[in-house]
Amino acid sequence: MSWIFINAMGAWSGAPVVPLRRNVAATVTTARLPESMPMTIWSGDWYHLRVRDGRVLLLWPDDPIVEDWLPRVLQMTRERVPLLAGLPIEECWSGFYEMTPDGHALLGRIRENLYVANGCSGHGVMHAPAIGQLLAEMIVNGETSIDVSALRPERFG
Repeated sequence: MSWIFINAMGAWSGAPVVPLRRNVAATVTTARLPESMPMTIWSGDWYHLRVRDGRVLLLWPDDPIVEDWLPRVLQMTRERVPLLAGLPIEECWSGFYEMTPDGHALLGRIRENLYVANGCSGHGVMHAPAIGQLLAEMIVNGETSIDVSALRPERFG
């Protein structure tokens, strides 16, 4: 039996995958917006918000890093959703998206016993079941049940 190695290290996978930091500010629990409100994104600068577990999550990408991120997010929130003005922030955190140059996942074999499955560019939680299934098919059968040639790693050289 030969060994199979899979690089599925997300933001730490290495080139061409690069990490993109995302910050979140979570308000205290509130009924100011309904839980059923869809995630809302301002396409000009990607500020967005969503309601999760009774709290409003305020997000805005800051690449490169912005020192006054939270005050800027609160200002955008006051201007765009005045109903939320003055609502206290309970906590903040950061995470990473695993970005490829074209925003699409890498899936495939790059050497005899080395495969990659990463670079989902913020969609990893949604795409993980399909990526896992397709990678298993690729390893076991040498082919996949659907065409994944658009995700081939060698598209970046």
